[in-house]
Amino acid sequence: MAGSERQRGVSLLEARGLTLASRSGEVLVDGVDLTVRSGEILALVGESGSGKSLTALALLGLLPEGIVRLEGQVLLDGVEVTGLSGRHAALRGRCIASIFQDPQASLDPRWTVGRYVGAQFRRHGTAAGRAVAQASAEMLARVGLADSRRILRAYPHELSGGMAQRVMIAGALAADPRFLVADEPTTALDVTTQSQILDLLEELQAESGLGILLITHDLGIVAEMARRVVVLYGGKVMETGAADAVLAAPRHPYTRALLASMPDIEALQPPRPIPGTPGDRLPAASGCPFQPRCGEAIGDCAVRPPVLASHDGRSWACHRTELPPTQPELRRPHQQPIRERALVSLP
Repeated sequence: MAGSERQRGVSLLEARGLTLASRSGEVLVDGVDLTVRSGEILALVGESGSGKSLTALALLGLLPEGIVRLEGQVLLDGVEVTGLSGRHAALRGRCIASIFQDPQASLDPRWTVGRYVGAQFRRHGTAAGRAVAQASAEMLARVGLADSRRILRAYPHELSGGMAQRVMIAGALAADPRFLVADEPTTALDVTTQSQILDLLEELQAESGLGILLITHDLGIVAEMARRVVVLYGGKVMETGAADAVLAAPRHPYTRALLASMPDIEALQPPRPIPGTPGDRLPAASGCPFQPRCGEAIGDCAVRPPVLASHDGRSWACHRTELPPTQPELRRPHQQPIRERALVSLP
């Protein structure tokens, strides 16, 4: 089905109860549920080590050696495709594509851009023979690379970071996938190039009805781009809901701490770092993973895992929801939009 013909909000990529562990038995992702709909951007946020990338790799059927799935399913339009193996292996790339943080690490230095992008068309059967070169040039132009004929002859070392990421996006789109997993796609780029890549992803999502799972630690990007957000810590979902609602009035202490740790161009106070490190967390099933770093913890937090409570389309996992609020809800901080950051960085 061509992207322009897709019905937005109909096609679904889902994870249900996804639980991943190391071979030693340490649970790294614990019962994660998430849904990406066609035509929307879902943000998966949290600090490094929170389980974001492992969750994405599980969706793609690309778990690294030593990581196993204990429980849970991955579904595409209600059909289980967990692991994307066997007869479902062809869905990787054709239905679910991906781009990662460092494009230069993903490109083979021995291959020209034309060979790389062309291989994606041939692999998925979306172009063949002499049509491959034309399709590759058109795809490079679609992702904003001018003089695409020259770039097709270039090697990765001849590309800037932004150009390399656009090449990766071109390869990911070669099979006209329905879903794109974008794992920190701008972290390795300068702020001006970050803005350009984010603009490109939004344009592609709008024109083709792509469903995008955007993995990031930058809540400013979430505020600008995402319709919904899932907040992850210690491999567990802490909070989820409409991005505007979650950022304006976070219910979980971890979400509030993330927002307070971000620079705010209008705040009189400096950012407040979260105490400790992401490695400071309770083991799965022992209590709330965030308890060792939480300034709002109560006794139950250390001995009983909180259950996701839902209200008005939002969910959060915190024992404090059982108590009267002790402080007013935080106002959403005025963070400098990524595009404004790019303008400021220009000479």
